[in-house]
Amino acid sequence: MSFKTDLETNFAECVLNAGKVILGEKQRSEMDPDLQKEQNQSILHAICALLNSGGGVIKIEIANKDYDYRIHGVGLESLPMFKGYLDELHQEDQNLFFIFVKSWNAKASGVQLATLSSNLYQRHKTSTNKMTSEEALAFLREKTQTFRNTFSLSPKKIQDGVQSEEDIKASAAALFDRDHLQYLETLNFTQSTHVEFKMFSEEELQHFEKDLSRCVSAFANTEGGYIFWGCIKRRVKLSDVKKRK
Repeated sequence: MSFKTDLETNFAECVLNAGKVILGEKQRSEMDPDLQKEQNQSILHAICALLNSGGGVIKIEIANKDYDYRIHGVGLESLPMFKGYLDELHQEDQNLFFIFVKSWNAKASGVQLATLSSNLYQRHKTSTNKMTSEEALAFLREKTQTFRNTFSLSPKKIQDGVQSEEDIKASAAALFDRDHLQYLETLNFTQSTHVEFKMFSEEELQHFEKDLSRCVSAFANTEGGYIFWGCIKRRVKLSDVKKRK
């Protein structure tokens, strides 16, 4: 999906023509998932570009002829950061839909530029989370200071029978210091802020590099830790062996 500057529409702002797009909550839910994702991402990118360029308009030619804005809604993906920056208009006589994008308010948001992804990750308990623009800015500001209180882990009171973060981290460190491991050995610790387990089948190994980079980034931004990776090999059935022979 590509955008072209529209010179025919009578608006003072920059107008980007998105071409034909299916609109409506139900109609878009019935679309091919890949096409739906491609259109959503393209329009989000266009909105973000206009936010950072003084605002503008996105023009959409509605592909479904029976579309009614009041009944069907829009169905396009939106983000919390866009709240207050977008207005919509359905021009029924020409079957067109317009998204009016205001200029990004850096002073109000505290962030100089609008961005769809910070590409910064951080650990939160057992999850790897992508930082929002605001969280990324706060994190980078804290990195310039001597003491980082915002993202530091404070000691927690742990109930009986539940491992503390420090105990799990110490157990993982001890495992790394060992010279050998035992087959089918049971580990005495679980996932935590500092420990992650990842298992892949042979078919899923193509995603290994992408997931690894996210995990490493998250751990590096959250006091480090240990990542355990494993590959689940597909078992060959006896019937498959006989067929090959």
